[in-house]
Amino acid sequence: MERQLMKERNAFLKKALETPLEVKKRPQVPPPPEPPKKKVPKSLASDPHAYKTVSGGSQYKFGVLARIVRHMKTRHQDGDTHPLSIDEILDETNQLNAGPKVKQWLVVEALPNNPKVQEVEGKYLFKPPLPVRDRKSLLKLLRQHDMKGHGGVLLDDIQESLPHCDKVIKQLDKEILRVVRQTDKKQIIFYHDKGINFPVEKEFQQLWRNTSVDGLQDDNIDEYLNKQASCHGLASLYSPSVLPCPQPPHTPCFAHYLVLCPMSDQHGGIKSMQDTGPKVKPIRKKSRKGRSRATKISDNEHMQHVLQTYDDV
Repeated sequence: MERQLMKERNAFLKKALETPLEVKKRPQVPPPPEPPKKKVPKSLASDPHAYKTVSGGSQYKFGVLARIVRHMKTRHQDGDTHPLSIDEILDETNQLNAGPKVKQWLVVEALPNNPKVQEVEGKYLFKPPLPVRDRKSLLKLLRQHDMKGHGGVLLDDIQESLPHCDKVIKQLDKEILRVVRQTDKKQIIFYHDKGINFPVEKEFQQLWRNTSVDGLQDDNIDEYLNKQASCHGLASLYSPSVLPCPQPPHTPCFAHYLVLCPMSDQHGGIKSMQDTGPKVKPIRKKSRKGRSRATKISDNEHMQHVLQTYDDV
């Protein structure tokens, strides 16, 4: 049996080798076209950080400028007041990869026109909003603002202008007044003049807080106060008896004066400044009604030489 199976197997293989096999080939699908490769400039190949100067140039330039201004402000607040060149600034801000076009834009246009940077002999410094350098200059500035009626100074401006501001403010704590502005919750620093400390009646404080001067100018309010003072027999606002009083930040500089004279006690103190006079109501003009005129019968005067009377007949 085994020999017979081997013979059949060999015969089958021999026949299979003699008959050719037809193999159907699948159609070849062409590959998708590759997108064209963008040409990379030589500057990008040599400098990996140079892409910032090529794409989005304006955004990159203003980012460099903002970083420079922040660095100059930090230097000023730390007490470094010596000017720096453009190369030194870029070195300290780790922006040496800025291209020549960006550097030229900073030197020619950006830094000279920036309100927070000042140029000194080709170098640059931070320009603070207030001319203060130490404790004495700050106290002098606050005193001048108080004498001229300019009010107080924003704490944010002092912190931006004065090196080591927190330490100086603590030293001047007894010589200044802090007021929080209600509109934006910012602190305003006033000079505390101890020579004008005097008690103020609660009634006057209430009147002061309730009086609104929005939309009024100083001339209009001065005219109104002088008119009220003359009506009640008080001294003028510009007389020697006028005493200065501290100015809140939300009121104009006209409110620096408080009218005080002996006659004010006779009228009840602060009450004399109220509008206690008789208020005259505007007289309304009565509209005239049209009256009916009586018709008068008139003779024909031009016919007198022709007309005759017949009363006697």
